Amino acid sequence: MKKQTWISCLTLAAACSLSASSASHANAGFTPLVSPDEVINPQVDDLIEVVVEVANTTEVRQTRLLVRYDPLFFEFVAFAAGDHPAGVFAFPESPVDGGDGLFTVGGGGAILGGSSDTSGGGILGTLTFRLIKELEGEKFLSVSSIRVAKSSSDFDELTFEVGEFGVRVFPVFPNKIFEVDVQARHNGAIVSWKTRELGIDDVVRVRAVGETEFTQFTNPFQERLTPKLREALQILQEAGVDLTKADEQEIRSALELAPVVGVDPLSEILEDLRVAGRFLKERFHLVPVTGLTPDTNYELQIRSTSSAGRLSPLFEDLFQTRRQPDLRRLLASNVDVQARTRGINIRFETNRLATTDYTIQVDGEEDVLQSGTVNEDGTVLTRIAINDLQPKTAYLVTLVANLLASDISEELPAESATTTIQRKIRTRALGKTARLTGVPFKIVGPESAQIRFKTTLPVAPVVSYGLVWLPGKTGPDDATSDVVTADSYMWTAEGGEEVRHNITLTGLDPGTLYRYKIEFQLEEEGIISTFSTDPNGNFQWSKDLKLATSSAADVSVPRLIQGPAVYPKNILAVVQFVTDVPTKAKILIGTVATFNTPDEFEFTDQTFSGFHSIVVAGLDAGEDYLFRIEFTAANGQVGTFEPPAATTGKVANVLQPRGGAGSFTTSNVPDTQFPVILTGPSVSSKTHDTAIVEFTTDEPGDSEVHFGIDGTDETESSGITETSHKLVISDLDPGTTYSYLVGSTDAVGNGATESGTAVFTTDPEIDLTAPVFTSAPEVVYKSDEQATIQWTTDEDATGEINFGLDDQLGFIRSLPTTEKAHSITLTNLEAETEYFFTASSTDLSNNGPLLSGILSFSTDAAADLTSPVISNVQVAAEDSSAILSWDTDEVADSFVDFGVVSGLADLIVGNFTDVAEHRVVLTNLTPGTEYFFTVGSIDRAGNPPTRSEESSFTTLASADTEAPGTPADLSATAGSEQVLLTWSANTELDLAGYSVFRRLAGVSEDFVEIATRLTSTSYTDLGLTNDLVYQYRVTAIDRADNASVATDPLALTPTALAAPSAPTDLSREGDNFLRPPFVFTNPMPIQDGASLTYTVQVSTEADFGNVTGSESGILSGAGGADSGQTAGPSPAT
Repeated sequence: MKKQTWISCLTLAAACSLSASSASHANAGFTPLVSPDEVINPQVDDLIEVVVEVANTTEVRQTRLLVRYDPLFFEFVAFAAGDHPAGVFAFPESPVDGGDGLFTVGGGGAILGGSSDTSGGGILGTLTFRLIKELEGEKFLSVSSIRVAKSSSDFDELTFEVGEFGVRVFPVFPNKIFEVDVQARHNGAIVSWKTRELGIDDVVRVRAVGETEFTQFTNPFQERLTPKLREALQILQEAGVDLTKADEQEIRSALELAPVVGVDPLSEILEDLRVAGRFLKERFHLVPVTGLTPDTNYELQIRSTSSAGRLSPLFEDLFQTRRQPDLRRLLASNVDVQARTRGINIRFETNRLATTDYTIQVDGEEDVLQSGTVNEDGTVLTRIAINDLQPKTAYLVTLVANLLASDISEELPAESATTTIQRKIRTRALGKTARLTGVPFKIVGPESAQIRFKTTLPVAPVVSYGLVWLPGKTGPDDATSDVVTADSYMWTAEGGEEVRHNITLTGLDPGTLYRYKIEFQLEEEGIISTFSTDPNGNFQWSKDLKLATSSAADVSVPRLIQGPAVYPKNILAVVQFVTDVPTKAKILIGTVATFNTPDEFEFTDQTFSGFHSIVVAGLDAGEDYLFRIEFTAANGQVGTFEPPAATTGKVANVLQPRGGAGSFTTSNVPDTQFPVILTGPSVSSKTHDTAIVEFTTDEPGDSEVHFGIDGTDETESSGITETSHKLVISDLDPGTTYSYLVGSTDAVGNGATESGTAVFTTDPEIDLTAPVFTSAPEVVYKSDEQATIQWTTDEDATGEINFGLDDQLGFIRSLPTTEKAHSITLTNLEAETEYFFTASSTDLSNNGPLLSGILSFSTDAAADLTSPVISNVQVAAEDSSAILSWDTDEVADSFVDFGVVSGLADLIVGNFTDVAEHRVVLTNLTPGTEYFFTVGSIDRAGNPPTRSEESSFTTLASADTEAPGTPADLSATAGSEQVLLTWSANTELDLAGYSVFRRLAGVSEDFVEIATRLTSTSYTDLGLTNDLVYQYRVTAIDRADNASVATDPLALTPTALAAPSAPTDLSREGDNFLRPPFVFTNPMPIQDGASLTYTVQVSTEADFGNVTGSESGILSGAGGADSGQTAGPSPAT
């Protein structure tokens, strides 16, 4: 790729200077150009030309160019004069050693006779270099001086610093390095990273700053690979055999190892091959560095070589060893156990490098079925796959994580060097399908992207990606952006066998459009099922997925917009915060004595996300801690939070929820309290085969939901430690009522707290309709530099804002999770400036996107200096908890100071989420006790906090037994095969939701629950039989599970007469067989003057049992059809 760059001294005032230039000089204000501005991946002996051109000259007789270069990599070949000035005589110069590792070479020319050149510009000259050594990193052929002259006394000269103007020369390393982590020890370090390609030939070089010699370390896994194993791995890789999936016969055939009498050469190496195969596939590299000096700064170099012999770029960094040994106890967190039909996948994190022993037993039996050891070299992220189990069987998994022997100091008690985890889990029944649970999320930077998605079962996905060939761009002659073939995908990235996937695509170019597809397969009982988003398929997920990398000019610094909040225990704490764009994050924490010293500790979250919940483990009880946060966006820019004030985003304040000032104190006593469920569980969205279950807890914990038709013996779970819990249940039966309950265990193992049982009913038919706005996008907060846009949809969906300074938009901000209530904050805006935006959402079935029109707002001229105003403070007390609510006139966070002595509020709780309607639940209170409290809020601009006057409440002496009031104003509308129920909202502060009951009149005597804990005041009952009479009633339920008296029964009869007739005369037109235009005759609406909308489904099955494509919300009469008809293109397939 070759580019040209014009440069003006006015636009690069810091990069160049103009010598001997004034208005009186003939060529003042000339502009230079160099081409190419970059050369990618040159090979040794390649010639590289630096062509310098100028424009806006007036009268030229003499010229001179100077270029600086590294003689270790480049050899100067020749200088050739250009065509400006015409008739120039060239004067080449010889290279001169600059004494700083760079040589200077140049050339010039002069007109020896005749007139000056007044043409206005042209090529001054070309300097040619030869590459003499393979590049290990980026180099620069740096133009340092350009002079044009009318005479020896009338000249103009531009000078440049090294690296500012010239030709950038750099290699492209296919084996990219990313997610580098250096864990310093007092006498060494553990260095880990990931690469794009498979391999274990790793080299880490370390030297103390100021020293000349490096000490080299290699991957210890290399030492355990015998020559026989290396040869076998090479053969298997060349044959395309996946050791994590291949059976013994496939491996034997590829290696051509036939058993002989008494000896089986494969059995001797099979297990070692499988271990090596799993290790290689993770593309995870770990190298211990030993023999270092405490409290010393070191330089670090990393290089990996793939199994195919391809080098990684050289990664360089600095680190400092600790002063004292690490004496933290070993603790595990974010334990995630996922069941398959005949296996279990386990994933957990530890606060220190550990190796893990595991055993598995049938629950209730003593015999050990399987056991083993993983990660002999240690890791902080452990993954274990256990196979060959029985379906629908309960198992007990025991995990014992141990510190590496080399990492155990004499001062560390033996019990602190190990930790044990036990989990019970039931394998799944046969027949569950593996698919996406929602739309993939993409986080893009200039040179990389991360694709995030979740699957219904643990699978090892492959993401294939490639450039989108656009018309007019370099690419296949017959290709366009809409034509997708196997050649459209040039590279692949693989993920581990999990349900939550974060796959990094590397080697991308800035500002470039790419397409990608996600594929995986699942083998069950010898039958292989596959899933693919390949757009050439005929399924609902067959979409041409694309992403655009950000521009290299994107240097926006990420900002912390909510939090931090800390949930401290005695030996750990959970730190949560929100950034304005997806970031990966690092928390650095220490005591007053160790903070900001080499002895502070580092905890990382390598997953790009806007919301972070990081477990900081191995703390001391009753200790004061300080912490700071570093968060890195996909564009490489770093934001920070520092105590006592945040350097980006909201100003920290000690009145904010725990940790808001960058400090906290651990408890003096062990935590024995189970998490308290504050809201839910409720089903926020559902389709014919999925349901989303949500609930919140008063402290971070894991999530699990137990569900079923007859009982609750099926389970979905998540090991992520959080307070807002969301689980997707999939592979459900259409039109079926399910029971469910949820549970949560906190970070130190208290639990599981379980809810009562609730019910929901799946929809009877496939979801074909895009989400609908239930409240339109609006700006709910803005200042001189940021704005928050909110909207709601009728179902769980993605949220994305496309914004810019005009209606071309161009900047994108996306939410990392699906929600019904969407809120996106735009930051780094200019004051007193108009911005334009659109909001869009796509549901979990990939319907959409729902797209708003182009809207606009203007930022404020000056900073927000007004604190929020508090009103409408309310309290509802129970025996061991109390709900406090209040309103503010702008979005702000929430905190409550409370205690049992007036004027001495020694406890603070709250929530960093910025809202206008606030709700905080106080838990673990003492019955029959008076508590004094104030509520408060700090707005997003960080203005001084607003606090209410002190008030009090008294908890109940015994459990709450008072039921809420009966829902009022129940009404209903009967449709075809459905009934819509609505009622008025209850006003109780402790309301948990509503339950809907139904019976078939004349057939059933008892009402049956079909939906419980509904949070809205309407419900649509689908899948009914027309012309039968159904009776309904509704109850309200509070947090203590007290149910109200039911409403009077309401009878409805669904009828086909309540729906319009079907469209007629459907036909295809034209020759576009991929998306053929359709036209049909409109039916008559059932009410005069009503307008109709249509949904079009495309299927490969006559009974429309699958969805190849769908389009909803088509307006009657659209497409320019004749009167009484509707037309349009078929949905994209």
